[in-house]
Amino acid sequence: MAQEKQASEIIAILAETPLAVLIESLQTGKFQPPPDDPVEEGEKIIGEMTDVEKSIHSACVILDNRAAEIAELNNRMVEDAKRTGADVDELQVFLNKAEHEATVEMIKGLSAVLWHSIRKRIGAPAKECDGIGIRDGYKIVSYESDEHDVFARAIMGFFSKDGGARRF
Repeated sequence: MAQEKQASEIIAILAETPLAVLIESLQTGKFQPPPDDPVEEGEKIIGEMTDVEKSIHSACVILDNRAAEIAELNNRMVEDAKRTGADVDELQVFLNKAEHEATVEMIKGLSAVLWHSIRKRIGAPAKECDGIGIRDGYKIVSYESDEHDVFARAIMGFFSKDGGARRF
């Protein structure tokens, strides 16, 4: 009984954070859609995402969208001030930047948890390859790649190197 109470208290605390989407998707079974990229030649399907992994993926997608909104709002605010000759609200710029940076760090952390979870659950097929990815239908694929392919995948990756960071 004490563990149930503690678990419900933790959920209540997390529900007041950006991680609420993770909790909500686990409770409802509604997830953000997977990438619509098909399995490509040379890729091997090694599994499918679990509901927990789909929830983490959903949180990453929603947080990435939020980071983009924050950056766009901030940039528009600065551009409007410059265009009209008004003073830029430096405090608001600082707060927007801090929120954006915190959101990007959360995306990086959740993304690391997602890939760790997938590799740990699937084991050798996910560890003994050049890379893994998520494809249409929440399929998990492994692939071997040459130098050019590694570069292309780094550019076109599921999440950008900076976790979806936007211009400030």
